[in-house]
Amino acid sequence: MIRDLPKLYAILDVDLTLSRGLRPLDVLDGWLDAGVQLVQVRAKSWSGGPLLELAEQATARCQSAGASLIVND
Repeated sequence: MIRDLPKLYAILDVDLTLSRGLRPLDVLDGWLDAGVQLVQVRAKSWSGGPLLELAEQATARCQSAGASLIVND
């Protein structure tokens, strides 16, 4: 079954976010509060435990907001 996807979605680039002094999950929370329904988390420099922990926390937040999540490494 193909689900209708939003025409626009937010990409949370963890490295870029941190380089600007922002916490990725705070940015995500702001987007979800604004009604974003599809988020892609991109964390090219992260792997293993830290990426898994971020993905788990982002998943919980997105589920609570009724949004979908894509995780890239």
